Amino acid sequence: MRSAILWVSIILFLVCTVFYYMKLQALTVPYGDARVIRGTVYTPKGADYTSKNPGKTTEEIIEDFAGQTEEIWTEGSINSTRLVLGLSYSAAVAFLELAVLACLRKYRGWS
Repeated sequence: MRSAILWVSIILFLVCTVFYYMKLQALTVPYGDARVIRGTVYTPKGADYTSKNPGKTTEEIIEDFAGQTEEIWTEGSINSTRLVLGLSYSAAVAFLELAVLACLRKYRGWS
């Protein structure tokens, strides 16, 4: 049973880590020296601007709005992105902790 918990937690840690990294790359954009979180649903102003400038990249659009992502995407969609990133990161850390504890129990004989 302890081996199963160890392997399942390692696999889930790896899955959550890959998922987090994929979402981090897809839902954040470089701006200046940092990355900003983008949303998934445009505001009317953002939708209008992107429809008039179809060739612009997300980075260019954020630069045009001076990094004000709330003017491009809805606050709800930006918060949803934060939630997805936060939960996937937290899950990865939790499964790593579970794997470490399962490993200690298995190899140190902790009960």
